[in-house]
Amino acid sequence: MNIPIPNHINKILSLLHSRGHSAYIVGGAVRDALLGFKGNDFDITTSATPEEIKEALSEYKTLDTGIKHGTVTAVSDKGNVEITTYRIEGIYSDNRRPDGVEFTRSLCEDLARRDFTVNALCYNENEGLIDLFFGKDDLKNKTIRTVGEASLRFSEDALRILRGVRFCAQLGFSAEESTKNAMHSSFHLLKNISRERIKTELEKIIIAPYAENTLSEFCDIIAFSLGAEKSSLCIEGLSLLPSEGDVRFAFMLRKEKEAEKIMKNLKCEKQLTEFVSFVSENINFNPESEFELKKFISYHGYAHTKKLGLIKKAANICGNEKFSLLLDKIECEKPCLFLKDLDLEGGELLRLGYSGAQIGKALDFLLEKVMAGEIENSHDKLISALQKSI
Repeated sequence: MNIPIPNHINKILSLLHSRGHSAYIVGGAVRDALLGFKGNDFDITTSATPEEIKEALSEYKTLDTGIKHGTVTAVSDKGNVEITTYRIEGIYSDNRRPDGVEFTRSLCEDLARRDFTVNALCYNENEGLIDLFFGKDDLKNKTIRTVGEASLRFSEDALRILRGVRFCAQLGFSAEESTKNAMHSSFHLLKNISRERIKTELEKIIIAPYAENTLSEFCDIIAFSLGAEKSSLCIEGLSLLPSEGDVRFAFMLRKEKEAEKIMKNLKCEKQLTEFVSFVSENINFNPESEFELKKFISYHGYAHTKKLGLIKKAANICGNEKFSLLLDKIECEKPCLFLKDLDLEGGELLRLGYSGAQIGKALDFLLEKVMAGEIENSHDKLISALQKSI
């Protein structure tokens, strides 16, 4: 089989080959090509040491981005390319990174340290596909399997557990039995992983095409990663929502009393945290009238209200049909719901003798009357209503 390799990547491979080194594209780019996806991120693995890499690529500017672990980055006009020396990794005392690495000339030893068989595939145009751990078969069978003993792979780097969940969610794969068992028995090691890295993986998982089925299978892992109670995590119906992180996080945590705290602990941005908290607090809001929903929109905004409606519908919350009908009616009619829509400006109230807080109170009074249908939103009617209220 042939895997299309961009010219700038092939050039680097050729330069390494010309110096007598073996070199291949490895990992995600090979996996994605075999699945029929267009690869964007091409990493190279080679028998050359970092110094030998730099000698072979003397015409390039190189960066010692991970020189301690054997990685040199070549700066190309088509993008930066990471080239890493074959290596054997030492003990992972922090469940995330090896304490040290030893360079090797053996491709097999290098591939044996990788996480999953589907990521241990490598390729170059001269030799074709190199598949020492039957990753191609696992791709065909839609299986996620660790290279070697699963519990050891996860103890080395606990983030691999969430990566395994992510591959299942993105590709619709299933974890092989011993791999799955080790994921369930080892997830407590995720406590040693930074919250930022966990958040990044969770974001990719929850928006993936097969998120709902995968999250149901690995609910214990997801709950632990979030710092949430497994019993309060909501998953059924997730696939009915758009593939957007904010609505899916909010959907999952809608019953969680500590939703805001959970998002803050995950180091989420303020806007996302506030939205998840908003949904948690308002998921059971069921307006009795059009006026009540208008006031809600006026306070919280259209964007939040529409997303709340989507979540209520996906969760089949009691009253969601009425909520949706009222919201559709309001959106269609485009009524005055915000101070900026009033046919009267604060500056004019100043000229009429209002000052300070009086202006805000007067405008709020008028907006509520307009939303209730008691006053027409026209300049003269608004002025008349103010005069009558004095």
